[in-house]
Amino acid sequence: MTGRIIGLALFLGASLFYWVHTGQETFWLDSAEFNAVASGAGIPHPPGTPLYVLLCSLVARALPIGNVALRVHLLNCLLGGLCAFLVYRLAVKLGRDHSTGGGSVGADGDHSAGGGSVGADGSGKNWLGTVVAAVVAAAFALSPAIWFQSIRAEVYALNTALTTGMVLLALEAGERGSSARPLRGPLALLALLGGLGLANHHFLTALTGACCLVYLLVKPARTAVLRSLPVASLFGLAGFVTYLYLPLRSMDGWKMWGDPTTMAGFKSLLSAEAFHISVTEMPRAPFLVAWFMILEKWIDLLGFPLFLAGIAGLCFLLARKRAEGLLVALLVFAGGASKAIMYLDLDNPDDHAYFLVGLTALAAAAGGLLPQLRGRLPGRLGPVIVLLAGVASAGLLFAANRSTCDLSGFTGPTFLNRHFQGRVPPDALLMPSYYPVHFNHLFFREVEKRRPDLLYAHQSLYSRFQEGIPYCRELAEKAPDLAPLVQEYLASRRFPLRSLKELSATRDVLLENDSMRVTVQDENLSRFSLGDSGLPVDARELTFEGPGVLLSPAVGREAQETAAQRTFWTGFYRDLEGSGALHPELSKLLVWFHYRNALLFVNKRVPRNALLEVRMARRLEPDEQRLLDLERLLEKTL
Repeated sequence: MTGRIIGLALFLGASLFYWVHTGQETFWLDSAEFNAVASGAGIPHPPGTPLYVLLCSLVARALPIGNVALRVHLLNCLLGGLCAFLVYRLAVKLGRDHSTGGGSVGADGDHSAGGGSVGADGSGKNWLGTVVAAVVAAAFALSPAIWFQSIRAEVYALNTALTTGMVLLALEAGERGSSARPLRGPLALLALLGGLGLANHHFLTALTGACCLVYLLVKPARTAVLRSLPVASLFGLAGFVTYLYLPLRSMDGWKMWGDPTTMAGFKSLLSAEAFHISVTEMPRAPFLVAWFMILEKWIDLLGFPLFLAGIAGLCFLLARKRAEGLLVALLVFAGGASKAIMYLDLDNPDDHAYFLVGLTALAAAAGGLLPQLRGRLPGRLGPVIVLLAGVASAGLLFAANRSTCDLSGFTGPTFLNRHFQGRVPPDALLMPSYYPVHFNHLFFREVEKRRPDLLYAHQSLYSRFQEGIPYCRELAEKAPDLAPLVQEYLASRRFPLRSLKELSATRDVLLENDSMRVTVQDENLSRFSLGDSGLPVDARELTFEGPGVLLSPAVGREAQETAAQRTFWTGFYRDLEGSGALHPELSKLLVWFHYRNALLFVNKRVPRNALLEVRMARRLEPDEQRLLDLERLLEKTL
């Protein structure tokens, strides 16, 4: 009973902690899109994550509190609390001392049915191991890897709960097989969770499933496992059927990411093939170099004491319980390799979420370390060491992340939307490019119903998703004024500049500035390009307008353009300072805005305006060498 009470307290405490730190408004990145989708605005980006979308839609409609964003955030808070509980359970199970005479770990986390370990009331010498496991799980709950995923709309808290549950069920099946007990039940549940996980984040779920299968095949009951696979596969398929939501939902429209009612569109969405460039095209560090970078980041994400205890726990498992040690080692490897094979951005919270497959296993190995130390250290030195590691990591993690992971007063997205979308000229066509900005506008347009006068189209016309054909057809149906634009794109597969120029004669066309490369012939400046992509329009045909660039030459209006630049940013930062909305993620977004604006003015041959953008970016990122070098070069030209 003691273990059950501790587990319940851990779940409720972690959920409440996340609830206190969550935001009442939507967040950046994919969160705004998920919040928009929860209100009925279609399906999200590939691979579609239908399980999470269905859960979000359910809570958005069923809960009578706050706005849509707050309701979805509550779901993630509860999922984060569940993750903390499952890590605790995993730590208890990994720490079970087989030498005490067998038995299993019940749902309450207490040992039973064997060699005098713990009674049903949680008494006995192993109660301290249960407490240690809970302390380590609480420290894990403070890791920004799971903390940040539990206070905003994202798929990774749900994914971590599913994959950790799969590992627990694999261990239960392995124990049952070793004692000649039926294991069909745990295997069926494992497969069902796997199928549901594939309908949420299939890559991480597939990696976890492979690790669990290897573990089961090295256990003595491998024959029984193989015999149970056909039935288990049916349960997995039952979970995966959730994907049928995508074609059903898209029948009502919203085909930005392709048309899943066709086989080609469903395959494209399911496989997320448009995002494979993170493996095939984007720059990557060598595999071993990436691994060392990831391990260094894991120390930050777990805290050095807990990371060290996890490594020690893994070593003891490999020495004393080889199959379980192999499972943890495989999970740790999978958690790091999942990002080592692709483009790595260690400052991106979504990259941290990929690591959770390995971080949960490592934290659980630390929580299960105490029984492995019994008899190897004098007195109560073992419990003291592990408890201190957990408490120290908890303190370090909370102190280091309490500002970044506290969204309770964060209003950055709504603040930016009011300053950007709110200042677009009436009845204009607004064309964003950068997806965090696009999702931000999407949420406030579809959910908050801001600026219904605007026409809206993404600059890419979703050309990477079935060549943009489903999106363009739907766009022309919803906004007939954009039909010429759609027709030009479908005929040429190029940015429809001619149609946009014709449209600009009757309504303003405001583009998000997406200048990515230096077009002026200057070797010193060309090295500051970010690539060959970006807005395919001559910078001299554009006029800076604050929230974007108007498709209109600035010739003869240079002074007004400069005044607009200074007025917009002065007002923006004055209001931002008063709102307290400068979160690190907003800071990164603003640096991105300023840098692209600087490239725009470089291409327009207005170095003074470019220098102003660089200096504003340097206030946010004073140590960024690229900004410093560009600032010095622009100062020389003046």
